[in-house]
Amino acid sequence: MQTEFFLIPLDELKPHVDPLAGTLWQCDPIQKKAVLDAVQNGEFDTRYWDDEKDDLVGRIGHSFHARRIANFVANGPPVDEYSIQLFLGEASAVGVGVTVNNGNHRIAAAILRGDKTVRALLYFSQIEVPYQYFPGAFPTALRAHV
Repeated sequence: MQTEFFLIPLDELKPHVDPLAGTLWQCDPIQKKAVLDAVQNGEFDTRYWDDEKDDLVGRIGHSFHARRIANFVANGPPVDEYSIQLFLGEASAVGVGVTVNNGNHRIAAAILRGDKTVRALLYFSQIEVPYQYFPGAFPTALRAHV
């Protein structure tokens, strides 16, 4: 398995990933208005999803996600070990595709901000695999040491 950071065009990522749908978090869809209201009111949540997920179901979870995304909309994503991480299966394999290992809130914020690209750590088997999913992607100068 190879790992490398890439800049991914958001328009090429969105067909594979939709964190705003709420499906992953088992909550109602996250509406842009809820996130923008949280930004306007300074209601940010900085807790990590992995630390809180067992306690965040239903409305409580929905509110958390809107405020977590709002934090990244207002402040941008921090540069930390919790980068956007995408596992890329072989594009030719049935039922295999793009899986978000980490970074759904950051991806949602990038969508709402209208970013053109996101920086993501990609996990893949062969160098051509990232380009099968994201033809406009390009590796960044920083290499992953995972």
